[in-house]
Amino acid sequence: MSARSSVVESRTSSDFWKFWMGQTISTLGSSFTGFALPLLIFKLTGSSLALALMLTAISLPYLLLGLIIGAWADRVDRKRLMIVTDIIRALVIASIPCVALIGLLSVWWIYAVAFLQSTLRICFDAANFAAIWRGD
Repeated sequence: MSARSSVVESRTSSDFWKFWMGQTISTLGSSFTGFALPLLIFKLTGSSLALALMLTAISLPYLLLGLIIGAWADRVDRKRLMIVTDIIRALVIASIPCVALIGLLSVWWIYAVAFLQSTLRICFDAANFAAIWRGD
């Protein structure tokens, strides 16, 4: 094996592990959020209607923005888009305990967070699929 192929193989391996770790952390966070937000809504309200509205807030971005975001994600740097959307998603979720600490947490805030989370997830997923399929 030549020195050049060893360097390329090492870089490819390093890129894979960075991607894999990032995906693992992102997926764990998304799974926790997907479980915690509806539970929080139900805990705060005890209402199945409020829970249904939460699921509506999660689903609406797919219906309203999915195609537009998908087309846009094809025209930007996919790796950067994935990183930026994951950071913004983390900050949006972090806003819930921050707002709760100052005593301003409302059901409407959680609906807005769910809507934003879902919109950012569409961005991430569109970039992720394009990056994997095109080899970016």
